Amino acid sequence: MQEGFSHQTFNQLLERRKKYQRRSMVMLIEIIFIFGIPAIGAVLINKFTNSNQIVGNAVIMYVSLAGAFIVSWAIFILKFKRLHKEMVEVEDAMRQHKKNEGETINNMV
Repeated sequence: MQEGFSHQTFNQLLERRKKYQRRSMVMLIEIIFIFGIPAIGAVLINKFTNSNQIVGNAVIMYVSLAGAFIVSWAIFILKFKRLHKEMVEVEDAMRQHKKNEGETINNMV
């Protein structure tokens, strides 16, 4: 757990969690672009290459699509890992806050 989370109130942690939930929804839209733009680029590369060589164009298209696919997944995985790590940190901080709050109530009794 990060040091910054230890001094936040539970409400601040809830707000932070909501922020990450909204961010994950925005990420869904980003996924369309992450996968769409490289795929469109691969098709355009194929379109603007020499159209006299049918076999050569197919190879270029498949290589371009494979490259676009690899780049898209790499970007997606990096974005997902970063968001997941941040969300797990907030969830851990919330659990720790609830645990500390429960211990405080038990000590009062």
